[in-house]
Amino acid sequence: MQKNALIVGMLSLAMIVAVGFAFAPVQKASTQDATVSVPETQWIHLDGITLRSGEFLDLVDTTPRSVTAGHVALYIPCDKDGIPKVQLLQGHVNEDITLAPANLVLVAPLSSPAKNCLYHVDIGSTDGSPLTDFALINLSGRTITFTDRNTVAFTIAETVAIDGGEP
Repeated sequence: MQKNALIVGMLSLAMIVAVGFAFAPVQKASTQDATVSVPETQWIHLDGITLRSGEFLDLVDTTPRSVTAGHVALYIPCDKDGIPKVQLLQGHVNEDITLAPANLVLVAPLSSPAKNCLYHVDIGSTDGSPLTDFALINLSGRTITFTDRNTVAFTIAETVAIDGGEP
């Protein structure tokens, strides 16, 4: 009886280890210029954060690597027409700040206009320019205080080293 329990325990442990290896991030290459798969998701809970009009919130900085593939989903305040009250900015911040609005797409079936709406956007630099910084900015003209329902799911799927950065 104890022998069977020991065997079942060992098999269970082996399965857990095997599953862990199967889902571990895999690097495609290790050279400085190579694209690297780095599956990483950050779930950001915005509850209680207040942004005055024009104020921004730094969400993610991937320096010294540039994002070449990823996805962002935001459940944020919106107006009655489904227009977001805050905008996701993306780009590269160094001596020159080059942030631009991301093209958020409304997911209407999962949104409640005049309250909160779900938006998503694929991210990634396709022209070789660095994409390392992501922020929310309040463009509503009024102060916004996020509730317990407001979240950002930020997934980085692939990156590449920035010139002079580590591999």
